[in-house]
Amino acid sequence: MSKPITQTEKAAVLRPKKKVVWTIAEARALILRLEVALLPVGAHVALAGSVLHTGESKKDLDIIVYPRSSRYFDIERIREVFDNVGLRCIISAAEVRRDWRKRGIKDGKRVEIWAERDRRVDVLFLK
Repeated sequence: MSKPITQTEKAAVLRPKKKVVWTIAEARALILRLEVALLPVGAHVALAGSVLHTGESKKDLDIIVYPRSSRYFDIERIREVFDNVGLRCIISAAEVRRDWRKRGIKDGKRVEIWAERDRRVDVLFLK
């Protein structure tokens, strides 16, 4: 497991100062690394959001993780893969849902916010 993220690091990820945080080339490189690493644990990864639609993002990279088979999907093993490729979880699914409830959002999706260095990666887990 990676070392815990500090509040300073978390703030840098959640409020980026760069004009462009992610380009499609950078996203593709990360997604290819993730796809290779996720295959043994039975998952795939897909690009979504503004990087897919416009080629860049000023905020984050949106990815979707989905099972190769409907019979098996182990989120904890997937999270270990993320750690192993250098991503760090900064906001858990439980924290995301708690924030949504405070804002009156009723959604059952499993979303976590991760960081690759100082860049935000929003991850939607499909079952």
